[in-house]
Formats: sequence, C-alpha cells, structure tokens
Amino acid sequence: GEKIWSLDLGWGIEAGPAYSPLVVWDINSDGWSEIVLKTNEGDDPRNYDNDRLSILDGKTGSLLMQAAWPPADTLGNDYNSNSRNYIGIAHLDGINPSIIVTRGLYKTQVIWAYDSNLRLKWKKYVGLHLGSSHSLKDRILKYLRFDNTLERLWARYTGKYLPPDTYRGSHGLPISDIDLDGREEILWGSICIGQDGKTVWKITDQMPYI
Repeated sequence: GEKIWSLDLGWGIEAGPAYSPLVVWDINSDGWSEIVLKTNEGDDPRNYDNDRLSILDGKTGSLLMQAAWPPADTLGNDYNSNSRNYIGIAHLDGINPSIIVTRGLYKTQVIWAYDSNLRLKWKKYVGLHLGSSHSLKDRILKYLRFDNTLERLWARYTGKYLPPDTYRGSHGLPISDIDLDGREEILWGSICIGQDGKTVWKITDQMPYI
C-alpha cells in the first residue's frame, strides 16, 4: 500500500483510458513489469505530433524507450475519432510480446505493431482509408457506404443498396489466440488481424455505425 514512485505526465495528455491508455507488462522478459503508455511531450493534447509510445521502468518510473505514436494526419479532422487510442500486448509469434497501438475509432483507424525493442513491425489502415492506388469511383462508393444518410439517398434515387463496407471501429483491443495455433490474433471491431498485420477474417453481415 505504499507509494513507490509517481510521475507527472504534464498537460499534453488527456485523462481517460481511451485517450491516454497504458498497460503493465514484462516487455523485456527480465522478470520485472514495465509500464507501456501513450505520452505527449507538449502541453496541448490536440497536438498529435507530440504523441509518443513510451516504456517506463516499473521499479522507478524512469523512461526506458520511446517511439512514435500513429499520427492523425491520415484520419481526417475529427477530434472525437483522432483522440481515441488503445494499447494491447500480443504474442504474434507465439513467444515474444509485441506492442499493438491504435489511433482512430470512426471511419478510419490506423494500427501499428512494435516489437519489444520498439522496432516497427507493420502498419495497417482500417476503414475509409484507400490510398492513391484506388480509383476516384472506388473512393466515392466507399465513402457512400460509410455515411448512412448518403447511403439512403443513393438507394432512394437509384433503387439500389450498396453492399455494406466491412468496417466497424472498436472501443477495445482484445487479444487472443483465436485459431489455437499458438500465435495470438488482434480483434479490432469487425476484423481479426494476424501476426503479419493482414486481415484473417471479417464480419460483413451488419452495416457499419458512424
């Protein structure tokens, strides 16, 4: 019940597990738990360029390692979505812990995986993000499927309903070995993500929420 240490994270963080998440885990397998958390090196929580993934020594609170947090510049200007962040620990290879970090909740999300030394393993975009390789038609149709109002107008004037997009955000980051192969998968909304960052399966029988 005695306080071991305390750390003032400053004005750059926003209170709440969905804004400034943390997990406690023995990342380096030395028998002592570390604190893995999102920090902000500035004094404005909406300055996302200052966001960092930080690992603290569990015994002292001192900073051990730090890396970039997924940026918000590809997610659109939506504070309610851009400010949502999650951390999870996944044994993607069945042995070593990887740190999974996410930003975004509605329409577009980005998920990164780091190894225990904060080396980036892969990046994944989910939702509205398509990239420059897709045609303008594909982008428009995808956006229509994301907006319930536009989708209804499309159906009203064309008589056709667009197929539902395979996208739903997630208010949590469950990790589990779904297929019992010894390697853990990431459950993010309507999709299951494998050890290489690729989609294992996705649910398509419900419309997305906005």
